[in-house]
Amino acid sequence: MAKNTLPYVLLALLGTSLVLAYDDVQCPDQSHCPSDSSCCMLYDGSYGCCPYQNAVCCKDQIHCCPSNTHCHEEAGRCLNHVTGLTHPMKKKFPARPQHSVIFRTSTDVACDEGKHFCAATDRCTSQEDGGFGCCPLKFHSCGDEVHCCQEGAMCNEVNFNCVLPGGEIRPMINKTPAKKAVPKDGLGLRRSLKVVKCSDGKSQCPDQTTCCEIEPGKFGCCPVPNAVCCSDRLHCCPQGTHCHISERRCENHESDISIKWMKKFPSTPLVQKDQHPFYPNLFSFDEEPNGPENVVCPDRSTCGPSSTCCPSAVLAGITTYSCCPLTNGSCCDDGCCPKGFACEGNRCGKIPHWYGRHRHY
Repeated sequence: MAKNTLPYVLLALLGTSLVLAYDDVQCPDQSHCPSDSSCCMLYDGSYGCCPYQNAVCCKDQIHCCPSNTHCHEEAGRCLNHVTGLTHPMKKKFPARPQHSVIFRTSTDVACDEGKHFCAATDRCTSQEDGGFGCCPLKFHSCGDEVHCCQEGAMCNEVNFNCVLPGGEIRPMINKTPAKKAVPKDGLGLRRSLKVVKCSDGKSQCPDQTTCCEIEPGKFGCCPVPNAVCCSDRLHCCPQGTHCHISERRCENHESDISIKWMKKFPSTPLVQKDQHPFYPNLFSFDEEPNGPENVVCPDRSTCGPSSTCCPSAVLAGITTYSCCPLTNGSCCDDGCCPKGFACEGNRCGKIPHWYGRHRHY
């Protein structure tokens, strides 16, 4: 009997060892760390991995220490008062995202008409290479287009740190690259559009930017929120700084901050919300009707020619679909819009030509 059961016991043990080999530590935000490490929150609200098991996460939200020690940030050491031993503090490393392939959802932030996107907890910003990066929602992009700092903090690009209003110093964080959008099941991506209306009532700028006058009665857009508009009418500076025109820089003498100023880009005329009607979705067919030009949805239901399948509900874990009566339509919660238009309540608004393309110099 033992002889017959031995292979099964070995197989069970082998299966257990295989599971344990991949038994990573799951962090509260669903990211993962190696099994011999610990999850610790970083200063941007995401999680990093401390290379100790059962680690002590330090208050600076950058370093960590082994269990049974405490963090001495000033000395950069981990102390154990009982044994008198000290260890060097270790820096956390980024946790691994939950999925390697990520689909964009209706809450994500579009960067360039939906081709790239940031998570709903981030804001989309331009990068030095002309691409797009993501800063956490409560952070702003620094003038070097590489780093981010907390809202209200000044970017010190010389020492690569952020100076908070109370004088506290925090390190800059690197932007994360924007993700390339992969339409789930080949469907169009759901988009919503936010803009800043300028005071002339005729112009608008992208979300998280500032309207600045570039000539009497004409507005441009500064690529940061709550910006200081410079008197040369061409440039602007982040909130909390002032424009030094002759030096072409943004300065804050109290915090000893000096960064290069930013160039405004053109605004676009306001688009009326009722520029295009909102199309209600139609029911899809449970059985495929005759006609080679009909569109077959992922759940095998069918829409008529020149239609777009839009997810409508999830029943027993299966996504069902309805039909948008437009080719390449933009799916909304309960209807759809033509290509190039964004869902705005029960109306469709034209997507401005600059949407997601702005950058500063």
